[in-house]
Amino acid sequence: MPEVVLPGGRVLAYREYGEPSGRPVICNHGGLMCGQDISPADAAARDLHLRLISPDRPGIGSSTLKRGRITADWAHDVDNLADALGLDAFGAFGWSLGGQYALALGVLLPQRTTAVVVVAGCLPGLAPEQMNPTDRRFMRVSQASAPAAAAMFGIVRTVAQLAPRVVRDATMRTVCPADREVLAALPDSALGQWMAAATTRPSGMVEEYRVLGRPWGFDLSGMRAPTTYWQGGMDTLVPAQWADRLGAMTPGATVRTVPGDGHFLAYSRWHEVLGAFAAR
Repeated sequence: MPEVVLPGGRVLAYREYGEPSGRPVICNHGGLMCGQDISPADAAARDLHLRLISPDRPGIGSSTLKRGRITADWAHDVDNLADALGLDAFGAFGWSLGGQYALALGVLLPQRTTAVVVVAGCLPGLAPEQMNPTDRRFMRVSQASAPAAAAMFGIVRTVAQLAPRVVRDATMRTVCPADREVLAALPDSALGQWMAAATTRPSGMVEEYRVLGRPWGFDLSGMRAPTTYWQGGMDTLVPAQWADRLGAMTPGATVRTVPGDGHFLAYSRWHEVLGAFAAR
């Protein structure tokens, strides 16, 4: 897997999908996931002539851990990644927990970010009680005890590696019918493989969940890039009303709610969701 060495010596690992000569889009992976979670968009990205560049955040997969980070720090890392790849400009896509990182690029790198698309994004400064039961547990343990949380994510990794279908089946029990259809269409081991890769360093996943409760370090009122929020009305993992709240905070934003879809909305609508980048 390719990687870039950042100033200071940290490594940022990334993957690429879609059309290598297409318009670049920086993809920001979801929670408990790594940059592989955008891989099902490969064919649609080729159709749209998009180059999807999907880095693992610090401490995830092969990327070096950075303790005490906040969401805004991500813009500096991606700025350096773009320099290393020779990118003048790019779109920013974020799914679920990755939404705030896409928004950071739009606000903090306005000279480079052409458009922002967020699917099932999270609100700033979340508390555990605002989260779904699984994320609530992970966030609480991560905030209370880093060693206990690292041990917990180590167990998650072992299960994901050895029994990936268990991960898929457990996820299916928590999502809406539309999401179950999406998951059934993926390879049985996909979610487990992505999760196992994401938790290579369990301490990195602890930091991911701690970041959720920290200030983002930027204000959405500063967004100048065209921004679209997509939200499934049947999402059981992220409250559907969060998209409207994010839209109200973001100048000129478009909110597109799909009543019958859920958290995995993008996986059945890649051409629609990514189409905003092809039009730029």
